[in-house]
Amino acid sequence: MKAPLLLAFDGGGSKTECLLARSLRRESSPRVLGRGTGSGSSLLHGGVDQIRAVLRHCVQEAFAAAALPVNLGQVSAVCAGFASAGQPSTQAQFAAILSELFPNARCQVLMDLEIAWQGAGGGAPGVVLVGGTGSAAFGRSADGQTVRCGGWGPEISDEGSGTWIGREAVRLMFLARDGRRPATALRQHVLRQLQCANEDQVLELIRTGKRPRWSELLPAVSAAAQERDRQAEQLLLRAGKELAWLAHGALNQLRLTAPAVWFTGGVLTNVALVRQGLVEELMRLQPSAQVLPAAHKPVEGALVLASQAFERSAVRLL
Repeated sequence: MKAPLLLAFDGGGSKTECLLARSLRRESSPRVLGRGTGSGSSLLHGGVDQIRAVLRHCVQEAFAAAALPVNLGQVSAVCAGFASAGQPSTQAQFAAILSELFPNARCQVLMDLEIAWQGAGGGAPGVVLVGGTGSAAFGRSADGQTVRCGGWGPEISDEGSGTWIGREAVRLMFLARDGRRPATALRQHVLRQLQCANEDQVLELIRTGKRPRWSELLPAVSAAAQERDRQAEQLLLRAGKELAWLAHGALNQLRLTAPAVWFTGGVLTNVALVRQGLVEELMRLQPSAQVLPAAHKPVEGALVLASQAFERSAVRLL
């Protein structure tokens, strides 16, 4: 009899990742068979039908990569972390989707922060700082106390994220139009990314609801910074400092000694100036903290949790 199949998902605002694995109980970790990717699967950016389609696509891609026929009924355990699963109502919606797709599986729905924390430090006490499309910090102490800081959505939170950076870049462009800031090369990079000739066309995009997500302006800001545009450089450094305050808030609540802060997410992983701002500000706020890259991706953390859930259910059946 073949070992059970496990699935893990990391559902972010811009991208969804999936791992298909077999649970080999004699080994320390499941064996990954295939991977799949798709567009975002956040309820902040799409409806239930869209998310169901994205997850199904990711699973089909993972089964194809594993050279296995797609059979969702053979999946024994699923762990999925989603960017918008922080409230009971959204968790229930995600749980219903998973139960429909995988009728014979033990399904677990978590915040994306929880799977990021598991992947980042392997379950050790500390704080994971996520800087991607959105931003937040999540930590756990040795006695199991958990805290969350930030991540309350793009309208009121997500400081230092790709969304925040893009929105701030547009704000700087309009401050320059008003004469409150100097006009720099950042303006041209932002206009080019938006495919607009001037600020009036940007306003029309916003008015008609046709603008892209603000996070899609991150390449424009990065390109301007690479040309040593001072406004772009300062904006990216400021994003890192905002992210440092998220980690600081979580650390203050946990009261850890010599804490580890693991960073993950596309902005923190790929933009050096944001990391520089993070380290400079966090060392000022928390001199004893250790800033480290996440050891593993969030989806790998979800796979560990799926395996643990399967093992617990198997023990109960014995």
